Amino acid sequence: MNSEVVSFTITDDDDDEVVEGDDDDDGLGTFRVSISCPPIGTSRDLSRYTNVLTFERSLAETFCGIYIQREKTDGGISLIPYARSYNGHPWESAPGPYASPSQNIDCSSTEVGCQIELAPLSADGDSYIILAKDGKVDDAKQIARFLEMTTFGPTKAEIEALAADGDWHRIQSSIRPKSNGYGYHVTS
Repeated sequence: MNSEVVSFTITDDDDDEVVEGDDDDDGLGTFRVSISCPPIGTSRDLSRYTNVLTFERSLAETFCGIYIQREKTDGGISLIPYARSYNGHPWESAPGPYASPSQNIDCSSTEVGCQIELAPLSADGDSYIILAKDGKVDDAKQIARFLEMTTFGPTKAEIEALAADGDWHRIQSSIRPKSNGYGYHVTS
């Protein structure tokens, strides 16, 4: 019997989910769901999916995260980090003490994105969501972060001065050293 293979691609209305696969006349086919990050500032419910999914890497200057959404007893919602991709990097387990362990992330195939297993959820009402945030860092944020790492903490005036001048090393070398108040001097 001669089998004909039919390949297809289906994209949903939001252009953030692609279903690819092939089917032959035996009724058994191979299908792969590929999910991209939603538009910045939005989220998408993943509760209709189970098991292993393919997630595309985030775009440049974008943070994309998979979270477990849990309803609190007071009616609020908490988000438990599960996995993340940022600035085009491969997906990885979310770091931190409150993150849910996500051990089955496979990014070995660069063609199809990363395979991520969504583990069974432990509580009724929990669901997986994917959300995207703007990952751009403006100059003031970068300067403040740099000064946090290189000083004992920046002041707003130091951030503004560095933003205006841009040469931190020159600024630092022009500052006169302050005495520690003890007046120790080394003599030979």
